Amino acid sequence: MDSDGFVCYPRVHRNFYLAFIIFGALLLLLITYAFYNSRKARRLLHEKNTIIETKNQEITDSINYALRIQHAFLPPAGFISGLLASHFVLFKPKDIVSGDFYWVEKSGSKTYFAVADCTGHGVPGAFVSLIANSCLSRAVFEFNILQPGEILEKLSDLFSEAFKFNEKKMDINDGLDISICSIEKIANHYEVCFAGAMNSLYIVEEGTLKEIKGDKQPIQANTGSRKYNQHTLTLEPLTRIYLSSDGYQDQIGGPNGKKFKSKVLKEEILLSAGQTMDRQKDHLNKKLSEWMQKHEQVDDISIMGVELV
Repeated sequence: MDSDGFVCYPRVHRNFYLAFIIFGALLLLLITYAFYNSRKARRLLHEKNTIIETKNQEITDSINYALRIQHAFLPPAGFISGLLASHFVLFKPKDIVSGDFYWVEKSGSKTYFAVADCTGHGVPGAFVSLIANSCLSRAVFEFNILQPGEILEKLSDLFSEAFKFNEKKMDINDGLDISICSIEKIANHYEVCFAGAMNSLYIVEEGTLKEIKGDKQPIQANTGSRKYNQHTLTLEPLTRIYLSSDGYQDQIGGPNGKKFKSKVLKEEILLSAGQTMDRQKDHLNKKLSEWMQKHEQVDDISIMGVELV
């Protein structure tokens, strides 16, 4: 205490209080700066998220429009029913649009149907499917080719030609696996002609299933002309025939996350062949859902079944 009665604090205490005040002021400035930056970051993040959401919506809208275009190339249900009275089509794209497609047409006394699996899925696969679909129709109606084996040979030529004008000289490996049948009723039986590029024909007749395999050579843009074998069969009414892409049999699922496999697919086709075509489609669809469980769909899925009536 000094002579006037005031308490005198040591200089070290005064320096401590001054330092404390300065530290507090700096801390307040840092908190204020951090809060400002945080608000700025949140605002920028919100703006970026808005941009991303807008772009995603634009992309989704474009893909949905592409779906409308792809559906315009697929035969309408009423058209198919007019040519194939008893049938089903199980068609499940992995994404919105598909690299798979199915094709049904009539020329003269013959009805044709095909299932194709193009390279990839989603938008790239859909582009290839539109090219392949167009080439297939050209083979039949522009070049008047009526035998399935010769149709695939012409499809191979036209598909390669479609990719021929490649200014950047890129190595294009796009292609497709496809199976195609022609059906013609002659007297009291049916003549069915089949040709396949990688894909098979399944026949269910009198409680048994028979598989006729396609040639082990896909149709590809960089291979040019190829020859395909044709199988001609005489089948009785009520026989069922099936074409399929490999999406169903390759689907991952079950307790161990394995593929469904073609053997099991054939078993399920035979097991459900006594049902109506609509019920058989429902059976195969339900079996697929049970197999997938929580697994994502890995590929486009297409199965087409026809009963000869």
